[in-house]
Amino acid sequence: MSLYSIQVEKPDIIKFYAFTFESIDKPVVIEAFNVKQAREGLLKVIEKLPQKFQGKKVVGQTVTLPVMGVSKKKISGIDYVWVGKLNPTGWMPEQEYKLRKKKK
Repeated sequence: MSLYSIQVEKPDIIKFYAFTFESIDKPVVIEAFNVKQAREGLLKVIEKLPQKFQGKKVVGQTVTLPVMGVSKKKISGIDYVWVGKLNPTGWMPEQEYKLRKKKK
């Protein structure tokens, strides 16, 4: 078992599960602690996805780990960066992260 496998299997680490649909290039990414939660999350959002996803089969699934200061997402128009245990949610507004990084 590789070091990567050990990290991915840890239940207390958030992971990004990317689901690829037939004939659609961009995957749907779900944040979850395990594959069961990721699949449940996908089922919750599937009906809210654009029409092009409706009736399409999931043809692939990958899992990646967030990288501190590199992994990003947008919430309500605000860019966030992954900071792990530096913040209770694991995410911090990117501007705040940059300011903290400059002070060091």
